[in-house]
Amino acid sequence: METIYTEALRLINNKEDFALATVITIDGSAPRGPGAKMIVRKDGSIAGTIGGGVMEAEVMEKAGNTIKNKKAELKELHLNKTELSGIDMICGGDLEVLVDFIDSSDAVNKEIFEYLAAGKKEAAFLVTFIHDTEEEAALRKQCIFMAGGEMIGSAIGSADELRRLAFESDVRYKVVETESRRRYIVESANIHHRAYIFGAGHVGQKTAAILKFVDFHVTVMDDRPQFANRERFPETDDVIVTPFEESFDNISIDRYSYIIIVTRGHVNDQLVLALALKTNAGYIGMIGSKRKRRGVFQNLVENGFSQADFDRVYNPIGLSIDADSPEEIAVSIAAEIIKVRAELSK
Repeated sequence: METIYTEALRLINNKEDFALATVITIDGSAPRGPGAKMIVRKDGSIAGTIGGGVMEAEVMEKAGNTIKNKKAELKELHLNKTELSGIDMICGGDLEVLVDFIDSSDAVNKEIFEYLAAGKKEAAFLVTFIHDTEEEAALRKQCIFMAGGEMIGSAIGSADELRRLAFESDVRYKVVETESRRRYIVESANIHHRAYIFGAGHVGQKTAAILKFVDFHVTVMDDRPQFANRERFPETDDVIVTPFEESFDNISIDRYSYIIIVTRGHVNDQLVLALALKTNAGYIGMIGSKRKRRGVFQNLVENGFSQADFDRVYNPIGLSIDADSPEEIAVSIAAEIIKVRAELSK
């Protein structure tokens, strides 16, 4: 799935100015949460969404002025059921949206979006200034702070203070206020949600396709080359043929990693689960019945694992929707992982 940042870089390389809308804050309920983004091009077309409906239409109209005037604008939206009943939206809340002008001729913008589109693995934060005055609106201020001390771009105020505010927590998105009462959006630039599917059978194949569609980086592993190959997984990011006992040797697992265990049998499932429980993966799911779980867990207890370890495991894997076919099981797994992703990203 193409990211907002990839499209932004494409427009900059084509020397096309555009507006970038970001939901700053929400009070109440809204179609999408803080941090949701949408590009509005000069011709009025969009990439991404901040929720659709009349709310999005208002922001698109505002974006036209932003591009014309080359100034950032703040838009406050007040959603209520009466106003939205005619368009089948029942959210009711107040939103603040920053509509930023992106100048394609600005070398700093190019450098920032090149970095964001590259999907680097190092810890880094994108910091965007929320203007207070008309004069500030004409001077877009944005920067990236990297863990190694490097900085891309520029920021109003103390860089040291902004760096501290950015790195003091690892949440995906937050709005911070400096001692001088200036507000900034702080977003993790390099959270990569990576799904590792152990087992290239029918369920693994269907699950890989769905997770790739909903913007996960997907790796499939199996010890059978006749199953783990590009013919069966044309869209998957990585397809690896490896013995399961060696499958964790060359991958990096963190809290934004999702381990899906759907191998061809209990023995391999148990082997992969034992290795997975030694990581800090945000999600570990194993296919199979509760009876299978009892047997696998009992065997792992004898190898030093505890109930606290087992409490991390989603089993039976997937949301309970009475799934039967590989396609339906894949949908249930993907839905569960999407839910966990949302929780980890808060």
